[in-house]
Amino acid sequence: MDLKRNIIILTILITSCINLVLSCKKTDKQLFSYIDSIGAPNGSINMKEAIGADYDTAYLFGECITNKDIEMVLGLPYKKRTFLQDSEYKLILLKNHAIVYDERFYCKKVEFFFSKQYEYQKVHIGYAMWSDSIFYTKLKKKSNGEYFYQLSPYDNE
Repeated sequence: MDLKRNIIILTILITSCINLVLSCKKTDKQLFSYIDSIGAPNGSINMKEAIGADYDTAYLFGECITNKDIEMVLGLPYKKRTFLQDSEYKLILLKNHAIVYDERFYCKKVEFFFSKQYEYQKVHIGYAMWSDSIFYTKLKKKSNGEYFYQLSPYDNE
């Protein structure tokens, strides 16, 4: 009986890890594929079309953010347990003060560039926020030879 229970537990752990890894890469791969598919390596994209979600406000949170931090910034309940680790990001899109898109991911194929970032009051919660859906794309090369897209919003100041 112990062997069967151990196999079930191991199967659940492996499945959970695979789901976590796959879900953490969705936004990154989705944006990279979209830019490639429309042939805009050094052009512009509409983030609403690329992500497939209509929004009026977008938030990008970086490392070491918790669900309580997100709740403070959004100003609405956020019950999804979250802790972003090194090099991990969370993209949350809102439409009429309701969450319409919520994904965590690593920036391997796509990197966001903002000249203006926000900090929540006196608490150190760094995030980027935008409302325009047009982003400029720029194809760049990493030191290891891999290519990635750098995205910066149209209203970057």
